[in-house]
Amino acid sequence: MLKRLSQIWLLGLAFLAGGQAVIQYAGGTNVNAQCTATAGTKQELSDCIEDNLNAAGWTTISGHHTSTVLVESLITPTASLQMRLQLTQGTNCVILKGRNVGNTKAATTGQFLLPAVSKVFRVIANKYQYFVSTDGSPVARSFAAGGVLYVPSFTGITEAIWTTGNATSDTDTNINPNWKVCLSLIVSTQCGNATNNSPSTWVTVNGTQWDQANTTNTGSIGFLSLIIPVSTGFGLSPLPTFYR
Repeated sequence: MLKRLSQIWLLGLAFLAGGQAVIQYAGGTNVNAQCTATAGTKQELSDCIEDNLNAAGWTTISGHHTSTVLVESLITPTASLQMRLQLTQGTNCVILKGRNVGNTKAATTGQFLLPAVSKVFRVIANKYQYFVSTDGSPVARSFAAGGVLYVPSFTGITEAIWTTGNATSDTDTNINPNWKVCLSLIVSTQCGNATNNSPSTWVTVNGTQWDQANTTNTGSIGFLSLIIPVSTGFGLSPLPTFYR
């Protein structure tokens, strides 16, 4: 599934509270590369992610090839949206944390990727979004994704950033809901072959933010979805018609 994501540049992201947006970007350098783990270290994996984001058009702001790296996406051509991504290192994992450009809103938990010798991660990215994952069936601490949204300039949205992963901590052994196993990341819902029901998701829109793993909610933004497959449900009748 993840390999095909490099060919899918229409990606719907829906917010339960009724916000509406999509990702609809193409062009530029689209990266689809493997990170071969010769040493199996956090630094090796972090360097590979940074290098491939640079190749896709992201800029390293600080910490090139160190244990704390800050990169920045390009600005979208419609609503002038942009994000930053911090790559740090825990005891076991490379940790990816999204933030806004002003550094006033940032993910506190992040996404966790566990390196090992001969364990190959794939980086799929363009200048506005990224997906990092092992190929094949999902395993714990193996998936991270994020980006900025495509929205028309007349919407009044000046900031819209999302990140998600399949682990909630540096030691998490569960496969939490993620886009390799299900299309809608709903709290307390175990989907596909996930082994737990707590998606790791952070979103910020126009100053409000939602960090599921840290129970931060300043705007009731809601869950992330590639597809909204129903017209009623989730306590709402009818369910809002999301812009996709």
